[in-house]
Amino acid sequence: MLSKKISKLFVVLFLFSAALFLIYVNKTKLVYYSKYLPYLAQSTLKAVFSKNSYQRISNDYNEKFIPETQLINLKFKKIKLDFLSGAEKGYFQKQVKKTGNVYKSFYIDVYQTDKLIITDTKGKSVVLNFSNYENNFKIEKITKLDNDLMVTKILDTLVIDETIFTSYVEEKNNCRNFVISKSDINNQSLSYNEFFRDETCAGFIQGGRMQPFFFENKKGILFTIADNIADNPNNDPQSDNSNFGKIIFKSFDEDRKVIFSKGHRNPQGLIVLEDVILETEHGPKGGDEINKIIYKGNYGWPISSYGKKYDSNQVYKQSHEDQGFQEPIFSFVPSIGISELIKVPNSFTKEWEKNFLISSLNKQCLFRVKFDQNFNRIIYLEEIFIGQRIRDLKYSQNHIFLALENEGEIGILSKIN
Repeated sequence: MLSKKISKLFVVLFLFSAALFLIYVNKTKLVYYSKYLPYLAQSTLKAVFSKNSYQRISNDYNEKFIPETQLINLKFKKIKLDFLSGAEKGYFQKQVKKTGNVYKSFYIDVYQTDKLIITDTKGKSVVLNFSNYENNFKIEKITKLDNDLMVTKILDTLVIDETIFTSYVEEKNNCRNFVISKSDINNQSLSYNEFFRDETCAGFIQGGRMQPFFFENKKGILFTIADNIADNPNNDPQSDNSNFGKIIFKSFDEDRKVIFSKGHRNPQGLIVLEDVILETEHGPKGGDEINKIIYKGNYGWPISSYGKKYDSNQVYKQSHEDQGFQEPIFSFVPSIGISELIKVPNSFTKEWEKNFLISSLNKQCLFRVKFDQNFNRIIYLEEIFIGQRIRDLKYSQNHIFLALENEGEIGILSKIN
């Protein structure tokens, strides 16, 4: 009897060892086919079986993982948003073929304090009513907002009082245009009127971040438009005759627009404070930037960058200052796939006083950042691993909301008291 048990145990161990061996030998295929598994399983298999896995796992000196961060503990909750559309066109279509994943990109806006407006990449908008009982976030009601937009891709949304502004790509007759439209918000539908349109037919349209702004005694919107040829750039970002590669101001009461700054590649985040304007920007292969925006500032693209071209080892002129351009406050080398940035109110926690959060796509992290008093340099930067691409960030009622596009989930961070 004992010998039979030993024999069975030997067989089980042999089969288990053989399975591990086959997995190790075919780890490339395993990682490839993991795309059909849930995202967490994909990440785990890639971490264990991908190239340099030992170095990756060992490269975590003094790292903290949620709920722990360097100074405080955080509660992290995720809620699936089943109504989101998949982003399958253009750049994202390449990612679908490569990874098997359909990203579900969306944007978040705070509305009437206790509501969120969620708009997905195809222009579908809903209002989420939420409650916050004893720091326990819960969605109470979902209200769909019908709209009349002709959308190829949403770039951003901005809610000001009872008006929503939406920047997007519109495609008609094989022509793609950058457009911003606005609508009053009601409980059932959105009826949009055009606020800004660039008439240039472009193959690549990105940017689109918007912020309310007061300029030359006029209320309006400050918004971004990326360079329209990302990897084979022309002179549009440096030309005052083009809107591409610019940050632009347009007032609410007149058609005139003002080029506020130029020389931008692909702005992905924008924040306007009383004393400063900050912008985040995708570099090429390397060189994502955090910029302090000044009126008539030139930020160097496509002449200066701390990255290089995707299709070659050609580097750009790295020093912006030597070329007469504005240097970034900070440049990420390698790139993190930088996205939005927000200021964290001091009321969230005294340990994060005067802090900002910057989100990332490819790095799948938040970065907690503190700038010096004049916003000329970063004093410190803490990486907080989230594990999904973060498209957008908002803060409301002691919660930090994250647009997680791998699984189409809204992430909610709150402090653990």
